[in-house]
Amino acid sequence: MTFKTFNIAMIGPTDQVYSKQQDNQLTQNYYAYMSEDEPSLQGTPGSRLFVDYDTFGIDRGFHVFNEVLYQVSGIQLDRINSDQTRTNIGSIPGTGRCIFADDGIDMFIVTGGDVYRYNTSLTLLTDPDFESPTGVAYINRSFLYDGSGYRWVASEIGDGSDVQQRNYDEAASNPDDLVIPYTFEDRVYFFCLRSIEPWWNSDEGDPPFSPIDTAVIQKGTSAPYSVANSDRFIYFLGDDLNVYQLRSNQIRNIANPGINKEIAGFSETGDAIGFCFNLEGQDFYYITFPTGDKSYLYSETTNVWTSMTYSAANERHLASSYAYVYGKHLIADRRNGRVLEWDLDLNEDNGDVIQRRRILPRIDGAMLGEPGKRVQMSRFELLMQKGVGLATGQGEDPIIMVELSFDGGESWQTIQNLRFGRAGQFMQKVEAYAMDTFYEMTVRTTQTDPVLSNIRSAAIDLQLAGY
Repeated sequence: MTFKTFNIAMIGPTDQVYSKQQDNQLTQNYYAYMSEDEPSLQGTPGSRLFVDYDTFGIDRGFHVFNEVLYQVSGIQLDRINSDQTRTNIGSIPGTGRCIFADDGIDMFIVTGGDVYRYNTSLTLLTDPDFESPTGVAYINRSFLYDGSGYRWVASEIGDGSDVQQRNYDEAASNPDDLVIPYTFEDRVYFFCLRSIEPWWNSDEGDPPFSPIDTAVIQKGTSAPYSVANSDRFIYFLGDDLNVYQLRSNQIRNIANPGINKEIAGFSETGDAIGFCFNLEGQDFYYITFPTGDKSYLYSETTNVWTSMTYSAANERHLASSYAYVYGKHLIADRRNGRVLEWDLDLNEDNGDVIQRRRILPRIDGAMLGEPGKRVQMSRFELLMQKGVGLATGQGEDPIIMVELSFDGGESWQTIQNLRFGRAGQFMQKVEAYAMDTFYEMTVRTTQTDPVLSNIRSAAIDLQLAGY
């Protein structure tokens, strides 16, 4: 019997199910990069400080208004300027997340049942016709707010501060409370606890909106801040704790079993925060759970979920808000509200380590056409970008650690720390030799050096080793 070389695809999901021996895959701080030649795992962006300022409190939300970034941090509303300075606008008391909408003239901010307007100054609106809204949305010169129960209201045309009782209506197809209104393309989606009602701007009646017949969706949400959209889809955490993709009245469950299992185990999910972004032509949905202390990334292009973490302790990722503005990807640091810049050329989180990890699918005799048979390996190789070492310091001679598990990922043993090339060493071989025999084996790779990480595939040499 001679050894045969087998290719192992590196691209795969985070999908750790109840039985580790069935599926223990993990993709952490990578995403699937889809080039024309060959797909690969690409390291997620690192970050640097964008605005250097004293800490004012936790991040409560971003909004881009007239191509300028605004942030509520602690109790302050600030303008984040393109020259990396910030200007205080005023005070918004509370600790809850904020939802924003604007028409290019006025920006409205809703939090804790209060509504604020900003144009040249910040004003708390005291109109008694507001019914302590949670959210605000804008469509066709009207601002929409949720009210009590399943009521909602449209503002007077062109004036989001003017709401009238005659402009209230009900999202009442199901007897469940309205959570937030959300606009996408030419529709209004009223997200309720157990359902979603799509409406359209019919220009008839007060308010001039009508429900779309037979389009009620029997999924809702209790996580208003999880709702976000890419160019093509709305995403949200459903009332059944699955993550959904929505367009028109077509809905699709995109959660995999492992992600769904983790979310179902969190003691609180209504605090989930979601946003969408585009990176090198690919659209992503990011969702983070403050109480659950987990963050996940979904690729619209590949339909693959991965995990995003902060530090070697694997805390949830730093990002709690996102905006693309000034030609930059900006995020808010969940710990202190500071504004950071995401950059694929950075491989640290504002100076802190990024741990990139991949647990591969199970390797066993099935690869040799003999499932259940004992096999032996002689070599394992990673096909990846080499010669990326830094000039000095950590990462000058970068390594990636390779570990093996023979019990389904319950325990791990290091076989080798593999070097993948000082600067310019593009011919470096990234391979380990070991003559282990096993019935089933799992491979885990880990990288913490702050250098470019791009892995195309892996290879392993195997032969049968008896029963």
